Amino acid sequence: MHSQTENLGKVAIGPLFAQMALPIIFGLLVNGLYNVVDAIFVTRGVGALAMGGVSIVFPLQMFLFSVASMIGSGMASIVARSLGAKDAKNAELAAGNALWLGGVFSIITMVLALALLEPILRMLGATDQLMPYAKTYAVPLILGIPVMTVSVILGDLLRSEGKVNLMAGLMMLSSLLNIVLDAIFIFVFGWGVFGAAMATVCGVCISTSIASYFYFSGRTSISIHWQALMPKGSMVRGILVLGLPVMIGNAGVSVTVGMANYALAKYAGTNADLLISAYGIIGRVVIFMILPMIGMMVAFQTITSFNYGAKLYQRVLATIRIGNGVATVYAGFCAAVMLLIPEKVVGIFTSDAKLIQEAGSISRIIFLGFVTAGVGIVGSAVFQAMGKARPAMALSLVRVFLLTVPLLIVLPYWFGVQGIWMAFPIGDALAFVIVAVMIGRQYGALGRPDYQPVQVSH
Repeated sequence: MHSQTENLGKVAIGPLFAQMALPIIFGLLVNGLYNVVDAIFVTRGVGALAMGGVSIVFPLQMFLFSVASMIGSGMASIVARSLGAKDAKNAELAAGNALWLGGVFSIITMVLALALLEPILRMLGATDQLMPYAKTYAVPLILGIPVMTVSVILGDLLRSEGKVNLMAGLMMLSSLLNIVLDAIFIFVFGWGVFGAAMATVCGVCISTSIASYFYFSGRTSISIHWQALMPKGSMVRGILVLGLPVMIGNAGVSVTVGMANYALAKYAGTNADLLISAYGIIGRVVIFMILPMIGMMVAFQTITSFNYGAKLYQRVLATIRIGNGVATVYAGFCAAVMLLIPEKVVGIFTSDAKLIQEAGSISRIIFLGFVTAGVGIVGSAVFQAMGKARPAMALSLVRVFLLTVPLLIVLPYWFGVQGIWMAFPIGDALAFVIVAVMIGRQYGALGRPDYQPVQVSH
């Protein structure tokens, strides 16, 4: 086993968490920068309506990503716990089966998304004015689904064996290529939103090629052999069951954004296009601010899975404490910025005074509950890292489908457009209470000397 992997069970949790999280966070921020740059280039280079079209596609984009993250995250949990238990063969089987699943799912998803594209975009709130931009942006992204899926799976594989620097480096490469190509395709070639989408696909293709070379050339702790690509029923089920909570969480973003856009089209009247564009900008800011918490979650899950597999439960408890504490402090800082000076942040994207004003008003409501986001994101990872799929799935389902979605349906009926924004902080606050209770119970169970772990999935 490579020394990077062994460190997961030896280095003190605080320094290890920083060592794992910081490269991932940096990579994610650079990776997330392309979302910000996309929004800036599209808004300033094409126009506010184009930004609205891109915003319509975002829920679809997140859903497609959620399929890949389901497979990658489920695999990563099995791989890290298997390496902790010194079962390299099971880790390799999980990696190979994940790639097989990714190929099957990505092709099915791509075909369905292309066949049903216009009805999907209508359902997500596309008006007649926004539809041309949305379709033009969506098609290249959909065609790139197979490569993007492999990219996510290989990235999760790298972090599951502790190779966060390589993972972060590939993410940064993809993002920097995206930014450079964004500028060329939009401003030099004049390709508009099509150019923004193509820049994303091209960047991912190159980074995925490099990651594939590392794994298929035996330069990692896990060597992917062709035999491991043959599906094994129990392993496929294990990956899907463990990854489903992540998919639900990511798909939840798609559902909530799509429902918000739909509600805006229904309740905002002639102001709908402007508000969808404003909400699209705030959505990009939210995603960018969440990225460091996702980096913390990735590091947290990797450390927890390895030490849980190695039965080092005191290290697991320390990881839970540190992960939740750091994530909460960071979320509080982000909330303060977007409650106090949102116009300054939005002004980076656009000079349109009306767009800035509307986005600022949206931000001051949505970010009221953001301080709880850290515990929410890390909380679900606690159970997934331990192979406890049911509570992980329950947390994902409750937050989105039992809280935020019903609020998005009910509150606009009573309060109009303001009700759309109110749904987010209220849903976040209620979800926080549930997550805190469930984590507290698991924390107490882990501290008992008679604690019995679940078995690593095979």
